[in-house]
Amino acid sequence: MTKLSSPPGLYFGYGINGLDRSKLQLGDGLEYDGISLDPDLQKLGNQQYFDFGSGFLFYSRTLWLGAAFSHMNQPNLSILNDVSRLPMKTTIHGGARLTLTSGPREADRASYLTPSFIFRKQGPISQLDFGMNYHIDPISIGVWYRGKPFQTNYIGTVNQDALIFTLGLYLSSFTVGYSYDFTISELSTTSGGAHEISIVYEFVAKPLHKGIKKRNRLIPCPTFNTKKSFWN
Repeated sequence: MTKLSSPPGLYFGYGINGLDRSKLQLGDGLEYDGISLDPDLQKLGNQQYFDFGSGFLFYSRTLWLGAAFSHMNQPNLSILNDVSRLPMKTTIHGGARLTLTSGPREADRASYLTPSFIFRKQGPISQLDFGMNYHIDPISIGVWYRGKPFQTNYIGTVNQDALIFTLGLYLSSFTVGYSYDFTISELSTTSGGAHEISIVYEFVAKPLHKGIKKRNRLIPCPTFNTKKSFWN
């Protein structure tokens, strides 16, 4: 039977924007003993603001689709006693698990594909990542593409950024990952790409009372690796 979950999320934040005017030196101040005559200088101050966002995730054994919305109230960040609002950021992501091998003899070495995508947009700027990982538990390899091949940039070439190659090792509590971003944009002549290594340790909470089922000890968190699956 397919089980569908949809845990929502909500966050709140508080921030302050500002600068120390005593350490700010403008061009005209070099002529007048460090005193600037710019009228906007007196407008500079600290801007305090609240921020909040929300999100959701629908997932089952083999599919997931979620979205996150940051800066939903579009806070004013201006330090010039004016209005300069931070645009809301929208992130949409989804994917699937496509089983290649199954059965009791192959359960310990299950293999599957996980195609997925992430789309981000904030104001006029947007970014699309999509790719696929191939898993032979507990190892996965993958390749991703960052760009929008259906769109051209300001110089008339394809709007693309990088190819990403990934490698992962999934253990019962540890996850170790490596990725390499190979630049394919116009920056390829000056950029050698970027390497990234991640190490994640998952803490498992013990039940407060005996008799509580293992699946109810923590807030459900979806994972599609066989050896760590919430569904097992």
